[in-house]
Amino acid sequence: MKLEHLNIVNGYLTAVYLTPGSGWQYTIVLQDGNLFQPTDIYKTSSEAYQIAKSIIELVVACDRESPASR
Repeated sequence: MKLEHLNIVNGYLTAVYLTPGSGWQYTIVLQDGNLFQPTDIYKTSSEAYQIAKSIIELVVACDRESPASR
């Protein structure tokens, strides 16, 4: 495995890595410590990172809209 990105995006630890023989994947560590680790494969690390950032934006938007956050 080759780690390409390890960043914090809007408070979420995000890793993008190359899985041998497959392609690029990402993992997001959620604020409760759980992992969001989809099995989707991407052709480039940049593509995987952009998708991860989009997912985080959705999570943040949903958190703002949830009744528990009011």
